[in-house]
Amino acid sequence: NIKQEYYLPPSVANVRKMDRAGESLRHLPIDMEESPVNEQGVVLLFGKIHFAIGFPSIIKVQQDFPDCKAYSTIGGQYHRANIEFKFKSNSYIHSRRTPDEWEDKVNYLVCWEHNSRTFNKRVRTVQVISIKDELNKKEVIDRITQYYSGRQQSLK
Repeated sequence: NIKQEYYLPPSVANVRKMDRAGESLRHLPIDMEESPVNEQGVVLLFGKIHFAIGFPSIIKVQQDFPDCKAYSTIGGQYHRANIEFKFKSNSYIHSRRTPDEWEDKVNYLVCWEHNSRTFNKRVRTVQVISIKDELNKKEVIDRITQYYSGRQQSLK
């Protein structure tokens, strides 16, 4: 028997600060209770909802630039897309990449929060997709709910 002792802060608010917890995602049937707090969380959440935000299939996720290759749908047609992930869109400034490299190699910047006023002034051809904003759209929530309710029923 291993005995573990845990320090429990006096309030849930303090626990959330310790965890650097994100916003609640409990209203979604995706087995992820809190929003991302870093880029890895964005990648995981994208993997759970890609189909609902215009990317029917993921080809691969990689450490190289760009982070992901997937199929997007534009006008009902599939197109290969290169995706770079960031937690917040303004962190592209700290990237080792120049605006020209972004424009040559990336179609989409997928982030939790789009908080950069300069991104599309400096990198004109890359579309920014904020997952936080997408999750405020009824049609996206409906697609996610429909997809996961169908999967849950098939597992029974």
